[in-house]
Parts: sequence; structure tokens; C-alpha cells
Amino acid sequence: MLRGKLLGKNLGDKLRIYFIQRGDTEENKNVPVKIYKREAPEIQFCNDLAGMAYGHWYEYVDNQSHLDPRVKVIFEGTLPMVNSFNEYIDTDVEIGQKYIYWVEADSFGEHTILGPLALKVRSREVWWPYDMWVAEMNRMRQQYGDLIKLQNYGYTAMRRAIPGMVIGNQDKVVALMGAVHASETGPEMLLKVAKYMLTNQMALLKRVGLAIMPAIDIDVRENTVDGFPFYERLNHNGVDLNRNFDHGWREDFVYGVSNEMFGATTYHGPRPNSESESEAAIAFLEDVKPICLYVYDNGSVITEDKIYYNGIPATAEVFDYATQLSYLYSKEFRTNRPGTGTFTAEPISFPYDEVVFRTSGAPNGTLDGWAYQRFNIPAFNMQFAYSEEGMMCLNDDTTPELLEKWALRHAHALIAIMNEMEKNPFIPTRPAD
Repeated sequence: MLRGKLLGKNLGDKLRIYFIQRGDTEENKNVPVKIYKREAPEIQFCNDLAGMAYGHWYEYVDNQSHLDPRVKVIFEGTLPMVNSFNEYIDTDVEIGQKYIYWVEADSFGEHTILGPLALKVRSREVWWPYDMWVAEMNRMRQQYGDLIKLQNYGYTAMRRAIPGMVIGNQDKVVALMGAVHASETGPEMLLKVAKYMLTNQMALLKRVGLAIMPAIDIDVRENTVDGFPFYERLNHNGVDLNRNFDHGWREDFVYGVSNEMFGATTYHGPRPNSESESEAAIAFLEDVKPICLYVYDNGSVITEDKIYYNGIPATAEVFDYATQLSYLYSKEFRTNRPGTGTFTAEPISFPYDEVVFRTSGAPNGTLDGWAYQRFNIPAFNMQFAYSEEGMMCLNDDTTPELLEKWALRHAHALIAIMNEMEKNPFIPTRPAD
């Protein structure tokens, strides 16, 4: 008898399908099963908010049937039991493709079907598992020694350590933070930026350092890495971390949904800074005390140079300086260089005003808003600029080649920012502790 749920895991170039089974007798715990499968290219990663809205893609998948004429039987027989699970490894898959699975069995005179289960095959060159990017940070520390400070700043809801590192000058740093939302830009791009800087800009790093927290919503991000095909935004507790910080924390209706209701796509949590991930991000920033902050907060794996920043409550001085930095970042990001490919988006005008971001530059409770208010520093939220090339990130079709090119673009933009902040330093008036 099949029990529980049908489970799956992306292994980079294959998919693991596994489930629990109880056999007819103690001696024969396994009974023959059928495994069904169909390709599901129609499943979208994120169509605005549709890909993460309960009742949309979730409901669509739940209503799929193994009797669909597109469905094929890919296995019939008995599977070995390992640690109470039956396992099937599907090697007949394509990177980037989505699939739906079912498992069927007859046992104890009962007919049982598990599924449907939707999975996507994501390349390990594009989406890095937690252990992989933490190992990369440790390799950097071993290679460069005291030039890199590496430490854990807290734990996720599921007790994964949240690491951060400082490269170069620890007294003057530009901070980079990723994956505040689970399925958005994170360690893959930020650590490539770090590696480029270590290889090519050592002298600059000794004058102006980089402080990097590659990912914050780590628990749920692992679901994305493991093949969950839809965009994920909330942490393990169902909280939108980029609405949870103590910056104008109150009810709002960004995306037309109240952030006060548990289950909403922007639920801001029961109180400001309620989540352990938020506490870790704050501990990191309080430790490194950045002179500038970039939060990479869009797409999948990569983002671009559409820059949101705050207008209140910090000083006009910091707002004007942030505008200058935005022009500079965008100019350098959009410059076509060897290895960066081309960029086709329309130029961005700074400062600009959009309905969602009209007053403060960002919704209530954001990480960059908190840092802007806490430290009186330029603090930016990096978004997608709708270039033809970068459209791939919205559909979760980012390739290893595009990842390399866009990481290089961000590296050159940051080099310009770091040189500017060394040449014309902005010395914020920090609020009292």
C-alpha cells in the first residue's frame, strides 16, 4: 500500500522520485508499482504573482490526471526499499523542463495513486544547493586567509546557519545581500562577483571592502533548488522576509493584497523582525556597518539595474547621493564589455516615481528600508530592467552563460561604486545605538 505523499528531488541532471510503501506481508514489503509521467512545459515559474498564488498553478497541477493521453508509463515493477522509501531515478529528463509524476499500486485489495507531483530539472551550474555555496565561501576563506572574514550570523527557521563574509577592508564596506525572497537572486551571482573581485581588484578591495550575505531565505530556497517549479517568496513560517523588518512596519496593500493576513503572498509576520532570518540579516549589518547596501531582489538567479531607493526618513543629502550612485551603477552595468554580451533595455531615468514605491522608495518592512533608516546610508533594492536578454530570469530560464555575463556586469558596476565612494566618501550621520 502506498502511503503519505509522492516526493521528488532535482539532482541537477536527473530527478529522484520517492515514496513510502507498506507491502502485503512482512516478508514482502514491496508490491509492483506503475510510475506515470508527462512533460509539463505549460507550467510557468512566475507570471507576475500567478506562479506563487495559491489556487493558481498549485490548483492546476492538483487537477491533472494520469489518464491524460499525454501521460506515459515509464516504469512497471518492484522497486527496492531504502530507509523506508521506494526510489526511482528518472534519467530521461532535460535541464529546464518541467514534469508531472504519479505512482500507482494495488495492495491489500486497494487501488492507490500518489501524485500529481510537479518537478523542474534545474542545472547545478545555475542554482546552487546550500552545501555547494557554503563550501564555496569556505574555499575562498582558505585561499585568501585573513583577507576574508567569514562567520555565521544566525539560523533559519529550520536551523540552517546563515553565513556572511567580509572581503578586504573591514572598516569601509559596501554590503551585498541576496535571496531575501527564496526564488530570487542569491549566492550564484553574488559569489561570482566576489570571485571576480578577488581575482582582478585586490588593491581596490584593500581600500573598500565587500560584505556579502549570499542568501537569507535559505530553507525555502532549497525547495527551488530541489525542483519545486513555481516561484517561492515566503520563508518556512509563511512570512515575507522583505516585509518583516522594522521600517514602517504596518498594513499595506502592495500587489493588492493585505500583508496582515497569514497566507498572503506578502504576509509581514506577527511583529517586526519576528523571524530568525531577519535577526541574522540585522546582526550582519550591525556587525559590518556598511557605507552602502545593495539588496538583489528579483528574478531567478540574476537581476539587473532597475534601482529602488528610499526618499524618507533619512536626509536629503543621502537621497541626493543615492541618486548619483544610481546613475553611476546603471551606466557601468549597461556598458558592453568583452565577456558581458549585449544589453538592450531602455535607459532608466533617476529619480523616478512609481505608484508602489511613491513615498518611501520601497514597500513597508523592507531590508533596504530598514538599513536606510538605521544607518542613514544609500540602500538600494535591485530589480529587473526588462532587457531582452534578461527576460530569461523571469521565466527561470537563466543559463550558465547569462549568469556569468550578468555577474560580470554587476562586478563592473560595483567597481565604479567602490572607487567613487573612496574618492568622494559619504560619511553618514549614524543614529545613536
